[in-house]
Amino acid sequence: MAMQSFGTAESYMNSLIQDYYKNANTRDKVIRHLASILANENYLHPFREGNGRTQREVIRSLGLAKGYDSEFNVELDDEMYNLSLDGTVH
Repeated sequence: MAMQSFGTAESYMNSLIQDYYKNANTRDKVIRHLASILANENYLHPFREGNGRTQREVIRSLGLAKGYDSEFNVELDDEMYNLSLDGTVH
């Protein structure tokens, strides 16, 4: 999503989540949809630091809705932390 489109971020995220509920019907599709939702959450949130726990809880809740549990240990995993930071720099 381009920076100029931030005004439509809420409707865009809602469409990603609706698409997830409608079309993520295999493990692979669940993973792909959740990865896309997380990447967009990471890009759209206004602060470089501070929203990670909320983002991870959204993803965990969406996964649970499809019968999958997830656990993020970003604080303990330097590679995951650095990839997450890199995803916010464009």
